[in-house]
Amino acid sequence: MNAVLRLGFFRSDLAHFGLGALILFMTLAASTRVGEVLSVTLLVGLAVFGLVVIAFVGVPHVALATMIPIFCFLPMTKALYVPWIGPLKDVVTVAAVAAAVVTVVQAARGGRRIPGDLWIVALCAFVLGLYVMNIGAGLERTWGWGHGVRLFALPLSLLLVGLTLKHPRRTLRWALTSMIGTAVAVALVGIVQQLAGPSRLVEFGWLWNVNVRTMNGVLRSFGTLDEPFAYAAVLVFGLVAALMWAPRRPLTYAAVAVISVGLTLSLVRSAALIAVALLALLLARHGRMVSAVFMLAIVLVASTTFILSEEATERRVVQGGPELYLTLNGRTSAWQAVFEDAADVPLGRGVGEVGTAANRAEFQVTRTRQEALAGSQALVVDSGYFAAAADIGIVGLAGLLLLLGRLGLLGHRAARRGRPEGWVALGLVGALALDAITRESFTAFPTAYLGMLLIGLALATAREADEEEPAAGAVPARKKARARSRRRPITGVPRPGATGA
Repeated sequence: MNAVLRLGFFRSDLAHFGLGALILFMTLAASTRVGEVLSVTLLVGLAVFGLVVIAFVGVPHVALATMIPIFCFLPMTKALYVPWIGPLKDVVTVAAVAAAVVTVVQAARGGRRIPGDLWIVALCAFVLGLYVMNIGAGLERTWGWGHGVRLFALPLSLLLVGLTLKHPRRTLRWALTSMIGTAVAVALVGIVQQLAGPSRLVEFGWLWNVNVRTMNGVLRSFGTLDEPFAYAAVLVFGLVAALMWAPRRPLTYAAVAVISVGLTLSLVRSAALIAVALLALLLARHGRMVSAVFMLAIVLVASTTFILSEEATERRVVQGGPELYLTLNGRTSAWQAVFEDAADVPLGRGVGEVGTAANRAEFQVTRTRQEALAGSQALVVDSGYFAAAADIGIVGLAGLLLLLGRLGLLGHRAARRGRPEGWVALGLVGALALDAITRESFTAFPTAYLGMLLIGLALATAREADEEEPAAGAVPARKKARARSRRRPITGVPRPGATGA
C-alpha cells in the first residue's frame, strides 16, 4: 500500500483499484463460460490500459522510456509475427491521455496547478474541432471520418500529455536516452537489411513494394518500421536527442555515427534536408549565426523546390472510375486532383475523403497480406500539409501552421535562455515540419506520436527549469534590497571613532 501511495496516488484511489481488479477478474471468469460473447483479447487490452494509466501517473519516466521502443518495434512485430497487434498503439495512447487527466485532477486535489500554454490548448482545440465537425463534407459521418479524427487527434493529444506529465525533467532525461538507444537499434537493423538484400527480406516475411522498396536497384532500408520514410524520421529524432541534449562523450559520437549510416541507407532525400537543418541549429547553438543563417536559407530554398516538385517520392495509382485510373506522379498534380472544385479550398473536401484515413477505412482492424499486396484505391496526397488542407481546408491548415509556429516560438525562447530542452524542442518541431513536406507526417505512426509527445515534454521541462531557477542575469529581490540598504546613508548614528558635540 505504501508503495502505491509513494507513486502519487491517494488512499481513496486504492478502493477504485480494488474495484477495477475485481470487475476484471469476474469478467475473465465469465468469458470462460460465455465463449465468443466476451473476447479475451479485449479483456487483455483493458488490463494493459489500466497498467499503462498507473505507470504514466506513478512512474512516467519509466512508462515513456518503455513506450518509445515498443512503438518503434511494433510495425516489425505486426508485419512478421502478430498481425492483430496494431491497435496496441491506440490503447497505449488513450491510456496516456487518461493518465494526463488523472494527473491534472490529482494536482487540483493537492492544491497545485499545472501551468500550461493557452495558445497551444486553443489551437489544438480549434484544429480538432474542425476535424470533428467535418464542415467541408457537409457534416457527413463516415468510416473514413472516424479514422481521420482518430489519426489526427491522438498525436495532438500526446502533445498535451507531454505538457502535463509529472517530473518532466527526469521523464525527459529517460525519454531522450531511450530515443537515442532505440534509434541506434533501429539503424543497426537497417544496416543488417542491406547485408541481407531485398530477396532475403521478402523470404523473412516482409512485403515487396510495401515494406521492401528499392531505388535504382539499391535497397532502401526500413529497419523495424513499415517503410523507409518512417524509418528515416525515427533516426532523425535520435539525432536530435544526441546532438541537442546528450553530453559530448565517445558513446554519443558512436551513436551519432551509427544513426547517420542508417539514415544514409534509407535513401530518403528529405532526410538529408532535415540533417542540414539540424546542423544549422547546432551551429546556432554554438554562436555561429552567420553559417547557421546561410544553411537555413539553403533549407528554405530546397523545401520550396520539394513543394513545387513534379516528382513525388513515389508513384500513386488512384481509381477514378469503373475503368478509369489516374496516375499521380507529383505533388502539383495531386494538389489539383484533390481540389478539383474551388469551393473545397476554404474548408476542404471532408475528413477521410483522401489520405491515410481514406486508406485505413478500406479494411477493419488488420489488412491481410493479399490486401496489402493489392495496394489501395484511396487518393493519397504526398504531403502532410496538403493532406490537412484536403481534410479541413486552408482555414484548418492555417491553424496547424500557427500551432507549429507557437511550438517553435516557445522552443526558441527556452533556447535563448540557455535551456537545452529548448534546442530539443526546436529540433523536433523542425524535423516534423520538414518531414511533412514529402509525406503525411502529422498522422504517421510512430513519428507523429513520439514527436508531439517529446515536444510537449521538452517545453514542460524548460518551463519547470524557469520556475525553479532565476533567469540568467536576474538578481533576486532580497539581494537587491540588501544592496540598497548598504548604499543608503545612515543618520543619527555616530561613526566609529567619532566624538560627540
